[in-house]
Amino acid sequence: MTFPGTTTDIPEELLKYQEEGRVVFFCGAGISYDAGIPLFKGLLDRTAKGINHSLTDEEKKLRRDSQFDQLYFRLEQHNGDRLHVRRESIKYLVPDTPVREAGLSKHVSLLKLARGRDGMSRLVTTNYDCLFDEAQAKLSVSVPSFAAPLLPVPKEYKWDGIVYVHGKLDRSPSDANLETLVISSGDFGQAYLTERWASRFVTDLFRDYVVCFVGYSVNDVILKYLVDAITAERNHAHRTPEKKPLPIYAFSGVNDGDRESDSNNVHPISNCWA
Repeated sequence: MTFPGTTTDIPEELLKYQEEGRVVFFCGAGISYDAGIPLFKGLLDRTAKGINHSLTDEEKKLRRDSQFDQLYFRLEQHNGDRLHVRRESIKYLVPDTPVREAGLSKHVSLLKLARGRDGMSRLVTTNYDCLFDEAQAKLSVSVPSFAAPLLPVPKEYKWDGIVYVHGKLDRSPSDANLETLVISSGDFGQAYLTERWASRFVTDLFRDYVVCFVGYSVNDVILKYLVDAITAERNHAHRTPEKKPLPIYAFSGVNDGDRESDSNNVHPISNCWA
């Protein structure tokens, strides 16, 4: 596997899994950053400014601690109009000018890598943007998409397409479209704890595929939700073990202090674009 602008040493085991068609790339905000889409922290800062909200001391602490989902929930509560806050946020998630080729290079590479020998594409993202649509146009291909909460069963013989596990923005987002986005701590609670449609998808995905995270920092709040969900499920399954869990990889700029992520069966691969 070759990623633009990197000299990453990719583990032989991961290459083997890729050759067997067992790898699914799970894509985060880092892949869209070069296209002008902000990371979660930047999105919060711009949203707060756009709605003229000055962070309280407690909210500033949430920001310092990278509890961005909780801070977003606080913004919605403080404003009293959930949709008003989201309408402000999407101004920074939908590019108002065509994205340059360099800004789509990661999306193009990932679309190529996601296509298996059976001709089916299997790719997952927590991003809300439509940049994979633009990458498809560059490649002159058409890949189906599934957006939360209507997710497919991630079985090899059933699944062909890109899964927007936290929702996908339409080109001209309606209020109904904005309500489908998993962005605040309240949304995450519904998706992973109460309604559990996201956790069911993630559980099946991690059980049957080798998942490779791309575009997240090791300590990303979204990555934490995902890893916590699958770790809890694996701890439960361990009581009646069936087979050894498949490894999880994370392409990310990490340092030695991040290596504790290995304890959650996440193997960080450094010096790659994040």
